[in-house]
Amino acid sequence: MKRPEFVLVLAILAVAAGLAGAQAPPQAPPLDAVAPGEADLLAAGLAVFERARFGLWTAEMDVSVGRDLLDRSEGLFVSLGDAAARDYLLARVELYRGRIEVSVGDERVARGYFETAMDLAEASLDRRESAEAYRVLADAG
Repeated sequence: MKRPEFVLVLAILAVAAGLAGAQAPPQAPPLDAVAPGEADLLAAGLAVFERARFGLWTAEMDVSVGRDLLDRSEGLFVSLGDAAARDYLLARVELYRGRIEVSVGDERVARGYFETAMDLAEASLDRRESAEAYRVLADAG
């Protein structure tokens, strides 16, 4: 017979593990199927994209620099073999291109980028469900 304290400790550990997992950032699911050989390509693309995203969000970089960085990250992402991850990441690039155009006051051009982002997010979701792709879809809509 198991001691009640042992069972209680196991229950607490199981709940704590579940809570820790629930609070983890939801970044992995659309990217978890990227082939190991493409990990460096993915990391490079994400690093360039994050530089653009952070610089544009904080207004620490010129819009033209942000556009160039987004172009570079797109060039890296298009080579990914995992179509769901590729489309998700390209959707994020298009979403930020749209946000740039909104910031400079060109709503018409921004709408085109947002529509492309939604199309790419839907293509990613057709291949593999992910909360992140749904978020891009919602943000672009």
